[in-house]
Amino acid sequence: MSQQNLSRRRGAMGGIPVAYLAIWAAIIAVSAILPAIPLVGGGTFGGQEFILALPGLLFGPLGGLVAASVGSLIASLIAPATAYFGLLTFYVAAIAAAVAGLLMQNTGRSRLLVLIIYVVGAIAWPLIPAISSIGAYVYAKGAYWPMHATALLGLWASPWAVKQIRTFETTPVALGVAVISWTSYMINHLWLSIGYSYLYPEGPDQWVFAFMSGIVPGQRIVLTLVSVIIGSALIIGLHRAGVRFGADSGSALSEEDVEFDDVA
Repeated sequence: MSQQNLSRRRGAMGGIPVAYLAIWAAIIAVSAILPAIPLVGGGTFGGQEFILALPGLLFGPLGGLVAASVGSLIASLIAPATAYFGLLTFYVAAIAAAVAGLLMQNTGRSRLLVLIIYVVGAIAWPLIPAISSIGAYVYAKGAYWPMHATALLGLWASPWAVKQIRTFETTPVALGVAVISWTSYMINHLWLSIGYSYLYPEGPDQWVFAFMSGIVPGQRIVLTLVSVIIGSALIIGLHRAGVRFGADSGSALSEEDVEFDDVA
């Protein structure tokens, strides 16, 4: 099947047709009505949590951020039980998609932005008074930060992961998507934790228990595995269908003649 560069059509954002972004936003919104999973300490999250990194992989940082944000905003309205921060829940989805997209963009500048997002969150959680009652306590107990710190390994490995994804072969793509998705979910979880600490600053022992018992790490592993299964199938399937986006989109499906910068 011949390739088609969809970014040349009218109505593109960040090299991605708006129609694609609208479809993915609808997928995220509808996924929110799937059976919700209870969170330790209260609240639930729905099916959209399993696919938050995928808009970034498929559409790059800008397109992914827009699709995830709009989809999450709609999800907050149609499935309020999964909107743990109300209408502001969208920021968690936006961070996950933006980080995945920046890593797929695979430039020194994009990786620096991811590092900044991570460092700001990691410093803010234990130090800012409004949230430090949780952050400082769990860090002092050796909880969460070892898991969140794996994002730095993912950031370091992201150029390799992008190369694997762009082979469009099953096993390499799955490995690459796993690295990008895990890194995205770690940074996403760090900023989610900041929001929870601000809105629900009680019970820090529950936070420590949730980590030490393996509940939270297990949740993140499941989210990543589902992202790998769905994301790998979509990337390979759309590539074989001849779908291509602009070279500067940061998408896994950007034009194949792009040379990526591998120097951080």
